[in-house]
Amino acid sequence: MSQPAWADFFTAAQYQRFRQLVSDYFTQQNRSFDFGDGVIKVEDGDDGAKQQYGLMNLAQMCHRNDEAEWAEIIADHFRTMEKSQKEQKVLEQRIDDFSRVEELLAVRIWPEDYLDSLDRDKLLHRQDLPGTISALVFDLPSSVRNVTPEEAESWGKSTDELFTIGLANVKENCIPNISEEELGEGVRLTLFADESFFVASHALLLEEHPDAIGAFGALLGIPHRHVLLAYPIEDSRVLQAVQMMIPIIMGMERDGPGSISRRLYWYNQGDFTDLAYKLEGNTLNFAPPDDFVEMLNLLSDHDNDDE
Repeated sequence: MSQPAWADFFTAAQYQRFRQLVSDYFTQQNRSFDFGDGVIKVEDGDDGAKQQYGLMNLAQMCHRNDEAEWAEIIADHFRTMEKSQKEQKVLEQRIDDFSRVEELLAVRIWPEDYLDSLDRDKLLHRQDLPGTISALVFDLPSSVRNVTPEEAESWGKSTDELFTIGLANVKENCIPNISEEELGEGVRLTLFADESFFVASHALLLEEHPDAIGAFGALLGIPHRHVLLAYPIEDSRVLQAVQMMIPIIMGMERDGPGSISRRLYWYNQGDFTDLAYKLEGNTLNFAPPDDFVEMLNLLSDHDNDDE
């Protein structure tokens, strides 16, 4: 059995083992199931209904660990999913009382194609970074659940108010480890990392991290939910940073878990600009917009004056 496109980080043998271990978990529970494209549909309860679970993030977690640990990783994952269903039932009982759910609000960044798998009218979202969406969610102990526009309307708050509350909660509850990573040639990258699902959301809180922003903004990467990469732009070494960051971002986005984007962004005065590139073999074709080129020329002139 060959691996499907969504699991191309596996070898064919690894994918077959992953699928078998998932099958074994539900077989041991005497629950019927069917595999779909990147999902598994599992019998849920006595009425014959089926619950659908995504498999990509689970597969990425397995890929990052030794195969001897896969069975336990899979079991822990699905036990957590089942626990989250119970938490959501409790949430439903208090959802009309904003004072009881306000502290659960958060903002999570998803890849834009996440909308393809949903009824987008059931998701309260906006776009902050090209190629992504920022969604208002409930941050539950075991899972993340989207907030619907109907639920938000019942609270009598504007969308801007709710996103402000959600980001304030992210700032308070998701405190990532921040370190500087030396990439070589004098390029030092600021790395935000944590097991929280909301590390990438700190891109929307970057002004709270002034050390990650240079005089000319910053290069940013949000390859997956647990990581934010930032390079403060101060001089023309930004070009070396571009060349070094792109392969890192691509690899992290591929491996996940919780993949978001392989794009490279320029953050400048509150705006996020997509810095387009193509990697063809070992050749990087970088085609930034005019305002980024103007900034590069200004940095080059400044460096020449210093010499």
